[in-house]
Amino acid sequence: MKKIFFFTSILLCGLCAGFLSCSSNGEENVSDAEIAQNKELAERISIAVQEVTENENGKYDEGGYVVYDSQSDSVIICDVLIYGIGEIAESWENGTTIDTTLYEGSNMKKVPSGKGWIYAGTCKGNVSSFKLASKIAQRISQDQDFEIHVEPQSDGSSKVLFRNV
Repeated sequence: MKKIFFFTSILLCGLCAGFLSCSSNGEENVSDAEIAQNKELAERISIAVQEVTENENGKYDEGGYVVYDSQSDSVIICDVLIYGIGEIAESWENGTTIDTTLYEGSNMKKVPSGKGWIYAGTCKGNVSSFKLASKIAQRISQDQDFEIHVEPQSDGSSKVLFRNV
């Protein structure tokens, strides 16, 4: 009797494990190509974010932006001033108006507001910037233009926001 009970228990455990491991929980299967593409994009984002956070030459004292153009598959890193000039040029080309205030009182305008910016988190160092970049890459595909705002904090970390463009 004990042998039958033991055999039945093992068989039931095996079946349960098989069913649980095959469950997709409503998620679609992701191909190896998509995983590799997201990893490559995450690495590129991470390198760009690290350049802004490390700020070796003082260019990004006020923070910076990472802009991705899907058509040319290129990543552009720019400081706050260059990004602002780019926004002005784009609005002039499109015939629209934008808030070009880079300074509010005596303080540099920091975190962008409105227009779909999503808070991604904070990072400090290479490992945390790669984790944050992976999180962003999962939410944005390589065929989509996006922007990332990196703002240095007083504790040495950086606040990161992103948006689809």
